[in-house]
Order: sequence, then C-alpha cells, then structure tokens
Amino acid sequence: MCKLRDTVDDLIWWRTGKGNIRFWFDNWTTQGQLYFLMEDFTIYQDVNVNEVFKKGVWDWAILIPHPNDYIKEIIARFPTTINQNKEDITVWTVSELEAFTVSSARESVRQMRNISQFDSRLWYDPKIGKLLAPILH
Repeated sequence: MCKLRDTVDDLIWWRTGKGNIRFWFDNWTTQGQLYFLMEDFTIYQDVNVNEVFKKGVWDWAILIPHPNDYIKEIIARFPTTINQNKEDITVWTVSELEAFTVSSARESVRQMRNISQFDSRLWYDPKIGKLLAPILH
C-alpha cells in the first residue's frame, strides 16, 4: 500500500490558495517534492509555502537548510500567489479535467507497474531519478 501511495503522490500537484502546502514535501511546483532535489541533506523542517512566500517575496532565511540554486530557479519560473480567500486544491495530473477518477488512477497505476517490472531490474538512486526526470521528459 505504501508503494502505491508513493506512486499516486507523483500524479498529484497542489495549486496554491492560502498556501497551507508543505514547502519541502508536497508537489506544488509541478516538479515533484522539493526535498528530492536537495543533495546530501536531511530535511526535518515542516514549513508551509505561505510561511516562506510573504507579500510576494521569498524569505529563504526561514528555511533550514536553504534551498540550492536549482530549487530557487524552479520556484522562480513557477508563478506563485497566496490568496487567503481560496483553499489550496489538488490537481490530478493524468486527467485532462484535472479531477480524480478511479479509471484514470487504475490506468496510471497499471502503466507504472508495467514500467516498474523493467525498472526493478535496474538499480538507481531515487534522488538521481528525480533530478533526471525533467531533463528526460
């Protein structure tokens, strides 16, 4: 079940409203969870996007560790707004309607399992895979 959760997590991203989205651990930039992009760091800090993005400016000093230049570049390219009148919403990336359906989930998991059968025969570091994903797609 945990493997399935990890698979499905990659298919969801968060559209910011109030910004109560976890900066490091939620996919809110469409590039995946940012903690995967931090090399040689263990991140214990659970901070929300709205705590780091205040009045239209990023306050990097609040983050421990500070994000590397690559992460800052990803965030700079991604339009971020905080609106206290709107809830954060999830976007199901495999559906044109951006809404979850059982059939789209089943099809996505089925496709990933076909890939993972081949993939399981190869060893790789998951962090490297996350770094290469934007380049390869």
